Amino acid sequence: LSVTTYITTEVAPMPLLWVIPLGIYLLSFVLVFAKRRVVPHRWIIGALPFAVLLSVMLLARKVLLSESFLALGWPMTLHLLALFVVAMFCHGELAADRPTVSRLTEFYLWISAGGVLGGIFNALLAPLIFHTVIEYPITLLLACLLMPRRTPDQPNRRTRMLDVVLPVLLGLFTAGFLWIFMRDPLRSPEPIVAYGLPSMICLSFWRRPLRFALGVLALLVATTLGLRPDLQTIVVVRSFFGIHRVELFPWQQNVHFLRHGSTIHGMQDLNPAERRTPLMYFAKSGPLGQTIATLPAELRQRVAVIGLGAGTVACYAETGQQWTFYEIDPEVKRIASDPQYFTYLQDCPANVHVVLGDGRLSLQAAADGEFGLMILDAYNSDTVPLHLVTREALQLYLRKLMPSGVLAFNISNRNFDLEPVFANLAQNASVFALCRFDRVTTEESQGTGKVESCWVVMTRDAQRLKVLAEDSRWQPPRVQPEVGIWTDDYASLFRVFIWR
Repeated sequence: LSVTTYITTEVAPMPLLWVIPLGIYLLSFVLVFAKRRVVPHRWIIGALPFAVLLSVMLLARKVLLSESFLALGWPMTLHLLALFVVAMFCHGELAADRPTVSRLTEFYLWISAGGVLGGIFNALLAPLIFHTVIEYPITLLLACLLMPRRTPDQPNRRTRMLDVVLPVLLGLFTAGFLWIFMRDPLRSPEPIVAYGLPSMICLSFWRRPLRFALGVLALLVATTLGLRPDLQTIVVVRSFFGIHRVELFPWQQNVHFLRHGSTIHGMQDLNPAERRTPLMYFAKSGPLGQTIATLPAELRQRVAVIGLGAGTVACYAETGQQWTFYEIDPEVKRIASDPQYFTYLQDCPANVHVVLGDGRLSLQAAADGEFGLMILDAYNSDTVPLHLVTREALQLYLRKLMPSGVLAFNISNRNFDLEPVFANLAQNASVFALCRFDRVTTEESQGTGKVESCWVVMTRDAQRLKVLAEDSRWQPPRVQPEVGIWTDDYASLFRVFIWR
């Protein structure tokens, strides 16, 4: 359950990512309780320290680089491999300890009770107790404590003291080592290399479960304390939809970031002269700014935005206009509405209304033909919720749009190539569509706060996008028949995943 929560928090709460960990968990039961052991238990015991340290190194790498969790790439595969080893170890211990046939009913009853308690802790208590998915490393630590002791000598005062002292020294060494590594301008592009030596030292503790578990804890604590020194976290909140952080640079206290999972979803410069300047994907010189600038006043009178984020697109609102934001996560609304974090909504001169709830469901309550412009910018970390990019969803958007209204979709993504998805949808709906990938130089990004983005715009009236069509940076989106047309019944991320 902790692995499932970690993966779905970083990628998306989708059935595919629920089923895979569950299948591994159940498979481990089948293998360890089989009449003939396919994998000897001693192999699993030997593999457990490596699996735990591998998971810890991946967790550290993610924090080190503040990177996106590769949804279908090798990090997910390695986390699932670690889940398999830990499950095989724990369930193997259960199988080896099972009683005689006369007490098997009681035995399986207690196993079921343990599963219920684990489910209650992960599903109900952990989100209330922890701001992050810390239950995942906690589970790894508990698995380490269950390892059999592999030393013949009996514990004495000296060995017990070393069980604590050595992990503490390891933690201090790791924190210092990483501190130096992260500040070296000539450092390797793969920070996980810096974690290799501390991990090898920790691996030498494997014969003593307590020492090894405390060593793993020391690595995790050192990672938390020693990494990302260039960022300060103002607030961290957790909801069903993920982990939200508001961060800033120590040397640039006026610039706030909203990070969901590993993806930045909004940024604001709180200097009075810059507070109404849209940054990142929404810069005025970018695709969205260019699109809005070409629209007549009647289309900008009533605007719908699915996905609130930090409220950046409210910078484009003008006095007398009606802007409606649809946001599913109450925590995002609370952060965007709090002026100590972001002031986009507070500074907006238009009449702004935030509707809480699923954007697609909430939009059904709007009148048909109500909006002249609709902006889709809903993300779960780095993934667009699939039900918002289907044929049926597009039909809803078009119905709520004025006959000559415009749809603007933010399809910026590190892991998925969404351009053919929208191209196929536009072709199926017989609407005119254009796509612009906005490349940004490092100097431009540092100077203006703008980042690379990709947007698709659609309309029934091609004349509304005539100005954009004459710009060579805008091209018809790339159609790929093999991607298919996403519907409420079928949508495949595998077909658009960017394999690295």
